[in-house]
Amino acid sequence: MKTFCFIIIVGVVSFRTTTLTAQQCGGSSLIIQDQGDTIQPGEFPWLVALMYQLQNIDYRYLCRGSLVTNRHVITAAHCVHFGHTRIKPIEDLIVVLGRVSLKHWAKKAVFRNIISYIVHPDYQRLTGHGDIAILTLKEPVVFGPHIQPLCLWEGNNDLSAIVNGRGTLAVYTRVRTGNGIVLEVTKIDLQIVDPITCARSDNLLAQITSPRTFCAGHPSRPDPCRRDIGNGLAMKINGRWTLRGVVSMVLMNVNDTCDPTKLTVFADTAQYGDWIRNALTTTSNIPTSSISSAVQRGGSSMSIHNQIVDGDTIEEGEFPWMASLMYQLRNIDYKYICRGTLVSNRHVVTAAHCVHSRNVNISSIEDLIVVLGQVNLRNWPLKTVVRGVERYIEHPDYREETCDGDIAIFELKEPVAFGTHIQPLHLWKGYDDLDEIVGDKGTFPVWTRVPAVENVVNDVLFVPKKIDQVITDQITCDKSGYPFAEITSPRTFCAGNRHSLAPCYKDVGVGFAMEIHGKWLLRGVASVVMLKDNVTCDATKYTVFADAAQFTDWLEDICFP
Repeated sequence: MKTFCFIIIVGVVSFRTTTLTAQQCGGSSLIIQDQGDTIQPGEFPWLVALMYQLQNIDYRYLCRGSLVTNRHVITAAHCVHFGHTRIKPIEDLIVVLGRVSLKHWAKKAVFRNIISYIVHPDYQRLTGHGDIAILTLKEPVVFGPHIQPLCLWEGNNDLSAIVNGRGTLAVYTRVRTGNGIVLEVTKIDLQIVDPITCARSDNLLAQITSPRTFCAGHPSRPDPCRRDIGNGLAMKINGRWTLRGVVSMVLMNVNDTCDPTKLTVFADTAQYGDWIRNALTTTSNIPTSSISSAVQRGGSSMSIHNQIVDGDTIEEGEFPWMASLMYQLRNIDYKYICRGTLVSNRHVVTAAHCVHSRNVNISSIEDLIVVLGQVNLRNWPLKTVVRGVERYIEHPDYREETCDGDIAIFELKEPVAFGTHIQPLHLWKGYDDLDEIVGDKGTFPVWTRVPAVENVVNDVLFVPKKIDQVITDQITCDKSGYPFAEITSPRTFCAGNRHSLAPCYKDVGVGFAMEIHGKWLLRGVASVVMLKDNVTCDATKYTVFADAAQFTDWLEDICFP
């Protein structure tokens, strides 16, 4: 057996697509001065990141795209299709807007699920021909300084009219820092070349281009690479930035790195104008929810049965204080770490070892983000909020070896607004004697492993369920088996029902909530779960919680000074 003291009122609103005129789209403060300049806020407001989900909890970067209406994104077809096969289920895809860099989560960042996408019928996966797709967002976005659509191409679609002209796009650039190689987003312009010059420059380019593609390049670095696939090449026409191409193919060296001396192949969007406009006009109404902003702390629509045997699926509005802690890999992918509990508009309480332990290697606080307003990391509702972390404070008594003081606070870079899906949990008030609550129940959400495909054991998803657990006395916990007597202290408590559903290592940091006089209060933070093998958690064993009641003064001093 192994221990884990470380880890890793609803209304329906109808929306229609907003197709902007030339006076409304393509606005930006974008200026190209030097090749490879870092992008500033307000530049490339149409820039989109397409990401996909792994096992319902981690997110991996997939492609770029360009916003062209309040509900549509244009990208490369092979970002979502391989031949006639979908790469990923549509429910696993999300679109991120309003951000310059995937490393820094701007306050105005917006997340949308995708309700459908269309791939051009002429798409050929071995060439750039027809390599264009349109994603339809589940809910529309609101335009502002950081989110604006790119204009669609109007008028002459003859490629010869733009040969030797320049287009602009944002690319990922590998930059060496003290923490190793990171990916930064920079802006470059590329010169469009004629088809003959393109075909003669490389035998492969002659095979993968068509009358509906064009090539562009620039002798200076950086150039587009694989992570820039789907990106839009923008040209300034009559003072407005206009979409002329979509990055389709880049040529690689023998060592599997991009070759900056080679031209980049673009799908020529001017050749698909009629198809694009027809797709943008065929959209359906979308229901969504409206909320009130006047919500008190500790309020929730949560309804818990007297006894939960197998766990009920969490519904919208339950556990509105629930937070997910994630960290960044390679500046583009995000990996789930722990749960946490929102206790103020800027503070999340979690377990100290979520960030500080021998099994966690997070190089910088800049790599941490907090996700709120979500029941399930698979779905990103309108009210999902992502915040960067300003600072991390662990309790001064925390010791990894004993798990005593295993409690910490994340201070968010910007405050959050409370609503139906985001509400803080009350800190514990009054008595802190554990004997007063022995035999009582507390409630919290847990991740439950379910098969992604029926009867396929190794392909699993993590689905959030709600459970309650009974608090036991310290002596019973210590005598229940090794190593409880060694890892508990006067500032911990044990709880468990010893049934088939219990917390596991992905639930570390979750808040143990108790309803006192009609309000939900934070009594514990999940610290230790027991494993019976390297993967499976032992539901017959107790869970150890840091007793938040013993740390109330410390929590109050930081969260409510």
